[in-house]
Amino acid sequence: MPSALTHAIAIAAGAFLLFLVQPLMGKFLLPWFGGSPEVWSACLFFFQTLLLAGYAYAHLSVRYLRPRSQVVLHVVLLVAALLALPILPNPRWEPTDSALPVARILVLLTATVGLPYVLLASTSPLLQAWYARLTGGAGPYGLYALSNAASLLALASYPLLVEPWLTRQQQAHAWSAAWVVFAALSVACAFQTWRRGPGAVAAVPRNNPGGDESRPAGRRPTGPPRRAALGTRLLWLALPAGATTVLLAATNVICLDLAAVPFLWMLPLGLYLLSFILCFAGERWYARRPCVVVFLIGVFAVIALGARSEPVGVRVQIVVHLVTLFACCMVCHGELYRLRPPAAGLTAYYLTIAAGGALGGFGVTVLAPLLLRSYVELQLGLLACCLFALLADPSPALRPRRGSYAALIALVGVVTLVLERAAGESAARGVLARTRNFYGVLALIERDRDDPALHRYVLRHGTTVHGSQFAAPARQHVPTAYYSEESGVGLALAGLENRPTRRIGVVGLGVGTLATYGRASDRFRFYEINPAVTAMARAHFTFLRDTAAQAEVVEGDARRVLQREPPQEYDLLVLDAFASDAVPVHLLTREAFTIFLQHVRPDGILAAHVSTRHLDLESVVLRLADDLGLHAVLVISPGDETRGALSASWVLLARDAAVLDTPRLREAVTAPRRDFRRVAVWTDDRVNLVQVLK
Repeated sequence: MPSALTHAIAIAAGAFLLFLVQPLMGKFLLPWFGGSPEVWSACLFFFQTLLLAGYAYAHLSVRYLRPRSQVVLHVVLLVAALLALPILPNPRWEPTDSALPVARILVLLTATVGLPYVLLASTSPLLQAWYARLTGGAGPYGLYALSNAASLLALASYPLLVEPWLTRQQQAHAWSAAWVVFAALSVACAFQTWRRGPGAVAAVPRNNPGGDESRPAGRRPTGPPRRAALGTRLLWLALPAGATTVLLAATNVICLDLAAVPFLWMLPLGLYLLSFILCFAGERWYARRPCVVVFLIGVFAVIALGARSEPVGVRVQIVVHLVTLFACCMVCHGELYRLRPPAAGLTAYYLTIAAGGALGGFGVTVLAPLLLRSYVELQLGLLACCLFALLADPSPALRPRRGSYAALIALVGVVTLVLERAAGESAARGVLARTRNFYGVLALIERDRDDPALHRYVLRHGTTVHGSQFAAPARQHVPTAYYSEESGVGLALAGLENRPTRRIGVVGLGVGTLATYGRASDRFRFYEINPAVTAMARAHFTFLRDTAAQAEVVEGDARRVLQREPPQEYDLLVLDAFASDAVPVHLLTREAFTIFLQHVRPDGILAAHVSTRHLDLESVVLRLADDLGLHAVLVISPGDETRGALSASWVLLARDAAVLDTPRLREAVTAPRRDFRRVAVWTDDRVNLVQVLK
């Protein structure tokens, strides 16, 4: 096989597998860590870091080893990586509590896919360097565009071809088999380099940065290329860091408004890769002025969305964030391509780009939760990218206009600060406490302080109410929010009043409102994955402390905890983890409901809270009930501010229809608002989010 074709196929195969494994690992880990959107951020940070490790290996190998030594080392590592296959996470790594989730994810991924991924990551720079050596430095940057195109193809094929037809286990085995084929292709490229024998990469003149056919005919290299200036090398780091920051921050915003599923993760990542493909395919694809204009408009739009007190439609939010992300990446990667070095310096160039990506990932995944109390890293990343793009402008003709660019960016910064300050002050009215961790931002808010009848405290998770309690002692035992006496769960508890002892399990603590229904003979068991929620409920609300029932809180993901526990024989098991816009879909699958039903008595009830703004979870749960042969009713209760009640939708499921046939329930039952049979049954391997978008 010709050298160029062999290298191209090997690079494309490596890039394809490099990005195909990312959603696959995300699907494995998401249920283990509570379905939080931050799982994907942690995964991306890991992959960015190992991409850096792969690029570092390629750079150091090319710089310090002779060609044949490079070949020997690489082949040995390829053989060693075969021992890590197949890439199936060991069940022993499954967490038993919610401590140190990011660290656990990083360790687990390292043990599962570390060495194979590092070698995949090293493929593009290493094989490009080998190809440049074989061809005298001709056109290696086209291979970089090819690798990104293969990565984009992998992301597109996962939801369309891989996920619908293969289970997670089958996906892992198929990926591992494909990795063996990739290793064989890499060995073929290594053999060609071995045959070439000793020698160095041909020097490329400075006026031919890409090392391609743009060099004037007859022009000869005048000497080794000069090392890139410090400012240029810093921009190699800053531009990808800014783009990655915006990528991860925008992904977090999108997933927080919908659900943490690979389909939504891949939309932003696909646009990020597309910008690499277009920019590194040649300068004709990147027009600075139009891209900058669209980028700045997008910055204003994102800021405006963040400053609104009332959220807009989910589709509008997704479009605005994705267009802004794409324009930002086009600007950053377009300038990055303009600053590319000669072929002899490409491994250092790629290494610095990877370091920038890892730096951006570290900022969003590790630093932001520690230093920021709200999700403002997207705005900060967008402003940083504006500054980096200004500094990267290489055109002497545009340098006199940098003052105007600077003024425009300063205007963007001022507007951002004003709007963020206004939004912050608005949100800060009544905010008594705020905390942020791996699972999101929690805020304790005081409402209607001047009205004794309505004075209450509210716990919010992002934009979602987790619970509330009246401040007046005489009203502190009133069940509020989604748990009023007219709500589905309130009616379910009323139907169980004749039982002398009630065992109640609750997935999702909130502020512990349901405990107010407890009698002295009852036992309530709450499952809560977020330790900050537990701390807030105990410190600022009295439901848990004042209940007459025996109440306990179990830390950890409810599905995993219940999977390990013996049957609990619950009279009522409440699933209250879906009200947040970031829906933990691993709790809404056939496998999850099978686990839940093992803990419900034959004459017990499974109650699912399905009040969400953007997803039709009502149909998902009704479809699961139909699939599992359960009887189900839908109860929609209206809001009532005077009693602190919010509008709520509950689906009650039971094996025995008589359990749901009480007078009050018969009066409250609502017919399904949609044909739930059109929705596919959700499983751990297949979740169709598009079907249930409102």
